[in-house]
Parts: sequence; structure tokens; C-alpha cells
Amino acid sequence: MAYQALRKIAEEFDQFAEEVAFDNAPRDLIRRHRNRQHGLALCAQMLSLIGHIQHHRGASLAVLAGDVFFEQRLVRLQHQIRNQLDQLLLEKKQLNLQLVLGLYQEWLTLSRQWRQDKPLTNYELHSHLIEQLLRLLWQTARQSEGDCFVEGVPLMRFVLNDLARLKELAGQMRGLVCHRLYLTEPSRRLNARIVYSLSEAQRYIANVRATMTNFVALPDSQKKLFDPAITVLARENIIPRLEAVITRVQSLQGGKSDPVNYFSLMTRIMTGLEEALQQGLNGISRSPEPALVAWIEGSPKSSIHDK
Repeated sequence: MAYQALRKIAEEFDQFAEEVAFDNAPRDLIRRHRNRQHGLALCAQMLSLIGHIQHHRGASLAVLAGDVFFEQRLVRLQHQIRNQLDQLLLEKKQLNLQLVLGLYQEWLTLSRQWRQDKPLTNYELHSHLIEQLLRLLWQTARQSEGDCFVEGVPLMRFVLNDLARLKELAGQMRGLVCHRLYLTEPSRRLNARIVYSLSEAQRYIANVRATMTNFVALPDSQKKLFDPAITVLARENIIPRLEAVITRVQSLQGGKSDPVNYFSLMTRIMTGLEEALQQGLNGISRSPEPALVAWIEGSPKSSIHDK
């Protein structure tokens, strides 16, 4: 849905550009803006792909633990993931083709062999693939922004680095802790992975909390960019809820909690983070660089519309 929304924004801009004497527009501004919009649409595609792989990781862990409820969901997810990877392979100009081919092959191997893997190995293979996609996401975001719109970089870092990684860490917590709750004697390796994920989650929570705290002191131009994502986080109480979960998990002794309730709780938190991500990405897309805004506002058609 985020990808479709960004495509609509790009189409709205093209229509407006035609109305304001597009042929007389500075070519480099138009080219940069279109490259930026295309890059952000790619980021939306990658976020959707990451979300599906996160769901596949959680569902496959549940099946390996003996819960057959997720079997049909896995079939649907595998089809969606392969289609999305096919779409990324078409982006030869924007993405490193060899890198995407490597991700594609990694997914094919994982999707065909996950039933033969031990649960923690399955988790780590999924997480490695997601980590590579998160790096590609941030690389694509920075390339699309370039050096033309410095004011937009903090929002991009907040949304496509801090929030995207926090959502992944919430997914790790969901999968690992649910798996541990099914076990009577979790391994040291599993416990170590949980401790690491909790520690990383706390690090990114600190980043997000700092941004939310400093939000009120931002200039109005930046505050307007941050507001949609910050509003979702505050409305859904995401950060306090996630901190409360971390405290619960750190004090967890044995498999006393209900894994189904825990899974549902973490899924609601991840849904809130997903909404904040989408709102933040839409905010980035709707904030063209100042030079382009100045050209649009100074065009004859724009002046007519303002009257």
C-alpha cells in the first residue's frame, strides 16, 4: 500500500509540473526529484518485502515448534516474497543487480530447506537476509536523497534506519521469545540471541525516544515533516509498550507465559511501528527539496492558483 501511495504522489507531481510550464523547468531539478521519488518507491517495496520475510520467519518458527496453524500462511508468504524479489530484479539502474541476485538465491535456498533446519538456524538465516535488505534500504534511501536536501536527511534516518531497525528487532523478539516459551529447557545459544536482540532494541528505542523528545524544539519546517510518524508512535504508545515487554522478557523464568498472547502483543506493536514507517515515508515523499519548491512557487501557473 505504501508503494502505491508513493506512486500516486509522483503522478500528482508530474501532472502539476505539466500545468506549471514543465518544459521551462530546470532539468536537473526535475531529474533529481523523479530519481528521489523512484528511490523512495523502491524503499517502500523493500519495507514491504522485509515485512513479509519477518512474517515468514515467525510463522516458520511456529511450524517448527509444532503449530500447524501457520502452514497455509507460509505458502502465501513465499509466493509474495518471490514476486517482490522479481520486481527488485527489474531495477537494474537503481540497484546493484548482483547483490539482488544474491538475495534472490539466498531466499530460494532458505524457502526450500527451512523445514530441514533447526529452529534457531532457521531464525538466523531469515535474520541475515533481512539485515542485508535493511542495509540495501538505507543505501537506496541515501542515494535517492543525495546532497540536494540536507533538511530531509534527519527524517530519513529516523524513519528508514531507526524505525525500520526497531521494527525488525521487535520481530526478532517476537520470534525468539515465542520459540523459547514453547521450550522447557531453552539452549544457551537461544538465550544469548534473545539478550542480544533486547540490547539492540534498547539502543534503537533510545534513538527514537530522543527524536520524540527533541521534536517540540524543531523548526516548524522540520516539525511538519516529522509530525505524522511521531503522532502514530505517541497515539499507539509504542515505545513505553515495547519497553514494558523488554522488562517482562528480562525477568522471564522458564516457559510460564502464554506464547499466543505474547505473539499477539508483539504483533500489535509491530503493526504500530509499520504505520509509523508508512506515515514517515509519505512525509519524506511529500517534502521536495527547497530549490524545486521555490521554482514551483515562482512559476506563473502557481501564482494564478494561489490567487
